[in-house]
Amino acid sequence: MRLPKMFVGQRRRLFIWLVLNGLGQGLLAVLSAWMVKAVFDSVGSAAPTPMLVFLALGAAVIVVALLRRIERVHAELLGQYYVRAVRSRLFSRLLDTDLRQFRQHRKGGVLMKFVGDLSALRRWVSLGLARLLVASAAVMIGLIALYLLHWSFAVGVSAVLAGTTAWILWFSPRLRTLISEARRCHASLSANVSEKLAGLATVQAFDERRRERRRLRVQSDRLITASVRRAGSVGTLRAVIDAAAGGSVAVLISIASLLPVNELNAGMLAAAISIVGFLTPPLRDVGRAQEYWLASQVAKQHLAAVARRSVRIPRPRDADAVVITEGSVRFESVRVDNVLETLNAAVTPRAKVALMGANGSGKSTLLGLVGRLFDADAGRVLIDGQDTAKVELSSLRRQVAYVSADIPLIRGSLKKNITYGAGDVDTGELDRILSACDLIELVARVPGGLDARIAEGGTNLSQGERVRVSLARALLSSPKILLLDEADANLDLRAIRALNRVLECFDGTVIMATHRRTSWALCDTFWQLTDGVLKELPKPTRLDGDGDDAPCSSKVDVNIGHCEVRK
Repeated sequence: MRLPKMFVGQRRRLFIWLVLNGLGQGLLAVLSAWMVKAVFDSVGSAAPTPMLVFLALGAAVIVVALLRRIERVHAELLGQYYVRAVRSRLFSRLLDTDLRQFRQHRKGGVLMKFVGDLSALRRWVSLGLARLLVASAAVMIGLIALYLLHWSFAVGVSAVLAGTTAWILWFSPRLRTLISEARRCHASLSANVSEKLAGLATVQAFDERRRERRRLRVQSDRLITASVRRAGSVGTLRAVIDAAAGGSVAVLISIASLLPVNELNAGMLAAAISIVGFLTPPLRDVGRAQEYWLASQVAKQHLAAVARRSVRIPRPRDADAVVITEGSVRFESVRVDNVLETLNAAVTPRAKVALMGANGSGKSTLLGLVGRLFDADAGRVLIDGQDTAKVELSSLRRQVAYVSADIPLIRGSLKKNITYGAGDVDTGELDRILSACDLIELVARVPGGLDARIAEGGTNLSQGERVRVSLARALLSSPKILLLDEADANLDLRAIRALNRVLECFDGTVIMATHRRTSWALCDTFWQLTDGVLKELPKPTRLDGDGDDAPCSSKVDVNIGHCEVRK
């Protein structure tokens, strides 16, 4: 993933304003120095210093203060705009990531990229690069002014600045190592806390509080050690910068003491010292800019690592939208390394396929290939004769719906979850889907109805309620193909009835990974996956219930597609 260019569009304009700001501050500093010189030159003379000089000096100080305020605002805008562009690109990259690859990321580590690493980039752009631009312009004008006062002043101060710059370059590798170590410790701690909070039920169920507290304490101690070492090096860097500022004044005084009396007066020395005093804040900014730049380089490495591990699902340019009329699916020499052996199989239009197999046999992978949540390592998946890898991905996903525990509910309102992906929904259609999925009672029961808040992952709903909401979300987009990944596992009777009604009434193709015999009874094709090898089986002779199901006695009118059933 390439980072966005820094100086384009609005950011280029901010860059120009920052450079002009630095030039303005430098010119005002030179003007102030000349007025200081005029004041000192008038000391002891018969003519008093004009009041206009003092007023102009005061006005220059005020204008410089205003320019520095504007500089901070523009610098922050530059940083925020740039980080917004990086954040958007990174988020888009993750949204297009192959789900198999994304599941290998530590969720806390990914979150750290959006918080810590992007903050490091913002600090470099806002507090480092922007101030470096202003400081460079100001220092350039300051050195020119010193040269105009006396060439030796400019040479002496330039020598101090050159020596300081050389030391900073020599010191940078050590500081970068310490910054990288501190950020690694911080990322590890943040990822651990994020993951343990997400799995809090596991920690409590096995009473591992002591173990997790001990681990957190060890990580905290490592972070403290790394942070203190980094702070020591940063302190050294800033101390050298401050010493350089003081050394510049000392060099000026030393040079002045060596100059002939006819080449120097008190006004010139005062003006030179005032210019160096003006250069002191920019010099400090240069030191901090080096610190921020090193931190940003570490952050860029982390972001690049995430991008390398995030394999994007290709989206062909100018691809045609998929047109699904019958819903046939064909697998041609499809292979997924370490999961699915080379398979060739076909699903007839509007078939209902029961996909059976032990856990880990590849059922979820096969379903994911149909909806192109990830791509096969070899072969093609065709829907109505169209290669899913060559059609517009958005159009495919709008017509292939997926219900799985791996596609959880999101934080937000109940209505947001049900209509997610469906866009604007007709009220009548929404009511029909709510009825079909037996959600009318849930909407009436929860506070706020459709505006009720759903927790992340739907944890404030029961397992059966989550499945029914997920089913409604899938159906509301009017898909042509419905993929169910163990959607009937561990359900209550009410959810099973709703699912069975949908299977009976859905006017399209269904591929359903399931272990329930009652679900088999609603299917006409039976596939068995064993260690990645797919076989088609005859219809099982025993399709009676497994003890969990009971006949549906409730009377509900259901209207899905072209099917109308009264139970």
